[in-house]
Amino acid sequence: MYRRGEGPIDPYWFVYRPRGAVPRLVADTSRLGRWIRPSGSRALLLAAPSAKSDTVGLLGRHAAMRVVSASGDYYRVRLPDGGTGFISARLTESADRAIATLAGGRTLLARPVANVGPADIVAVIDSGESVSVLARFGEFALVRNGRGLAGWVLSQ
Repeated sequence: MYRRGEGPIDPYWFVYRPRGAVPRLVADTSRLGRWIRPSGSRALLLAAPSAKSDTVGLLGRHAAMRVVSASGDYYRVRLPDGGTGFISARLTESADRAIATLAGGRTLLARPVANVGPADIVAVIDSGESVSVLARFGEFALVRNGRGLAGWVLSQ
């Protein structure tokens, strides 16, 4: 299945029926569809919404992820490269508050890609304008300028 602007998604979670009682939803659902980041220095990305689940990856401080859904006290998240997994909602924070600033004179991208095409360019940030860094993914930073325009820039 494909979601507009996000590429392929795994349909398994649309048809999967868990055994037993469905866990009570504790995670903050106002974050659905929004960017979040780990609140600590690192967090585990899990294969399922359980502390006993296999580890898919380790997320560093300020790693960008978008909340896709919630189950119990876990968010199902999508990373900017398309990877997915579950993270404890207690170990995350909203990516609305700036963690740093970067100088302007950069190209604002729709997604964090090294091979930039014309369709990837959102805007060019003026050299006199600074942008707020909201989260990071590899060598890229998720930023927002003073007018509220958000996107990715190469942070090097």
